[in-house]
Amino acid sequence: MDKNRVFHELIGRTDWHKIVKQQPYELDGVAVGSLFICSCGLELHGAAVSMHLVLSNPDYAADPRLVLREMMKREDWENFMAGLFGCFVFSTGAAMNLATYMTDTTGRFRDAAIAFMKEKDHE
Repeated sequence: MDKNRVFHELIGRTDWHKIVKQQPYELDGVAVGSLFICSCGLELHGAAVSMHLVLSNPDYAADPRLVLREMMKREDWENFMAGLFGCFVFSTGAAMNLATYMTDTTGRFRDAAIAFMKEKDHE
């Protein structure tokens, strides 16, 4: 499963956009492609399908600030941050380490949040 969707669901959000139905699309009685129904109810076809999904679903890897905002809503968010950055608190590289996580667009921060929540849920 897409890691952005995994994170989205772990934070309790249920509004992830996904295709729930595909059916033939006809124009004047002639089949011209497929019509896709999104989980939000929108009917789409052609390039609009992927554009809708990309624009409607958050990319937590590309913007780690979204991860931070969501994690800060949790009661244990300080434990998450301490576990992630705690060993660097007294080092001179602390600011650089934090900046590296917060500007990384490969999903390191999101992946760390996923691992933390899955571990907490199994304790």
